[in-house]
Amino acid sequence: MLPPSDAAAQLRRLASGLRLCRTFDLGDPQLGEPVAASRTSWVRRVRILASDYFVKTYDYKSLGARLRGALRNTGPLRKSRAQREAIALSWLRSHGFAAPEPVGWEEFRSFGLLRRAILVTSAFPGRSLDAVLPELPAPARAEVGVALGAFVARLHAAGFRDGNLDLRNLLLHEDRSALTFAKIDSPKFRIVPKGRADDRWVRADWARLLPQLEPFALTEIVRDAAAAAATQVT
Repeated sequence: MLPPSDAAAQLRRLASGLRLCRTFDLGDPQLGEPVAASRTSWVRRVRILASDYFVKTYDYKSLGARLRGALRNTGPLRKSRAQREAIALSWLRSHGFAAPEPVGWEEFRSFGLLRRAILVTSAFPGRSLDAVLPELPAPARAEVGVALGAFVARLHAAGFRDGNLDLRNLLLHEDRSALTFAKIDSPKFRIVPKGRADDRWVRADWARLLPQLEPFALTEIVRDAAAAAATQVT
């Protein structure tokens, strides 16, 4: 994980590559190509210096928005979602999991309250599972389900508790018939001692993920694959 000064320096380099005067302007919602957007955050795919990056921006324009989030992610003593996501990605990569590289991040504050936070990551091959699963025939879905169960079991065995385990935050990449998953958007993550098979955070992850699998008839397939994999990784 880059220290704040180095992370901000990386953003300055990227901003310069786009001929932007301020790193703050990397968060421009019109920059590059749209990937996802909500009222206070958006993701854009941007090409900088012959490489593709994802720029994720959290924006709190009004004082009211900053105050409402002060106890969660905009207060003076709180890490921004962008910073927590960068920490999670760094942890995953350092523990052998596929994940985009957090290239740089920066927080912009007024009187300690967060106005904008930006995270830039490398582009990662793959598509989110919520987009992939509806396109697959049943046998291919089952294959993905088995791989997904093993992935979640390995994630939990390593001590990672995601807190945001959604299909839209799981990227699937297939290379030479090998299925690889990458976890993104994990600002609520928690790290516990390696090898702990079950706790309330594991159960919360499953309680969040399993209902999303029901429309694809994958609930039992994924749980059974996770249980089988857990006996091998613990």
